[in-house]
Amino acid sequence: MKTLSKGFVFDTEKAILVVEHNTEEVGSAKIYRTENGRYFIYYSEFDDNPETIEYLENGVNDVDKYLAEWKSDFEEQAIIYFEQFQEG
Repeated sequence: MKTLSKGFVFDTEKAILVVEHNTEEVGSAKIYRTENGRYFIYYSEFDDNPETIEYLENGVNDVDKYLAEWKSDFEEQAIIYFEQFQEG
């Protein structure tokens, strides 16, 4: 998916996937890092909710916030690609 947010173009095809989180309640959320080091979350289509992208303005700090929120689901429903957190 490709979208414009806050003046930036975010494209799941070109960005690097760093976290996948899946739940039956909200579907799939994936955090990506762009070549320029910006982070965004891609929410896939689930039930009546359309695909959306959310820009994480505070970068890694926002990623940390989401990881803390999702912490209880990690054992079976999240994958973190630590090697992908390297600075672009």
